[in-house]
Amino acid sequence: MMKVKCIFIAILFLLLPVLAFSQAYNSTGRDPSKFNAALSVLTPAFIIKSLDDSGTGSYNNWCTSFFATDGTKPVRTPDMNAELKEYEQLLHNWECMYSPERVTDGDPKTAWCEGALDEGIHQAVIAHVDVLRPVQIWAGYGKSAASFAANCRPRKVQVTVLVAQRGDAHQFGTVYSTIKMVAQHEVELKDFNGYQNLPIPNNDIPADKAGLTFVVVKLVSFYPGTKYKDTLISEISNYNQQ
Repeated sequence: MMKVKCIFIAILFLLLPVLAFSQAYNSTGRDPSKFNAALSVLTPAFIIKSLDDSGTGSYNNWCTSFFATDGTKPVRTPDMNAELKEYEQLLHNWECMYSPERVTDGDPKTAWCEGALDEGIHQAVIAHVDVLRPVQIWAGYGKSAASFAANCRPRKVQVTVLVAQRGDAHQFGTVYSTIKMVAQHEVELKDFNGYQNLPIPNNDIPADKAGLTFVVVKLVSFYPGTKYKDTLISEISNYNQQ
């Protein structure tokens, strides 16, 4: 009996990476019940129980919506390394093409795209950044000049600072817990295809909490696109700081 139990545990352990990746494949497009709707109305009493910053967690928790992936689903090929989960990672990148993880990947050619039917007013996204350092935003789709113009860009945004009580590392990243709102204000962004400063509201966060801070950026108004109603944000990060 003990031998059977050990074999079952071993099999479960081997399957964990696959099961974990599958949690991130949750791009449900325009169904608001599948996302974190509370981000659209933030109050001083606002608390998020936990956020996971890796592929093992659901990125739906990091936004009010994100656009369902487009294009052709990746195909598994014989040369893909099963142990390294190459296909699972490829599938993750495709299904989470417009998910919140794109705003902190350091690549302005990728972006979070809200998943509302219109231009996305009141839609919001969370970014894990150090708010004690300068924060910058690339507002719009930085993939190309044509993509930037064709899609909507944030104009006025509400910026909310959050801080977690703790962060616990695991095999794939970090889980942050008991995340609370500490400050909020509204700013108007320039219609500019590049990095610009994102003013952070005044706060009294201590230096030892620097790695536990986040911003929520909520869309208040937009610059219209020439072709699409979708509003995108390519980056919210400290990456462009020297």
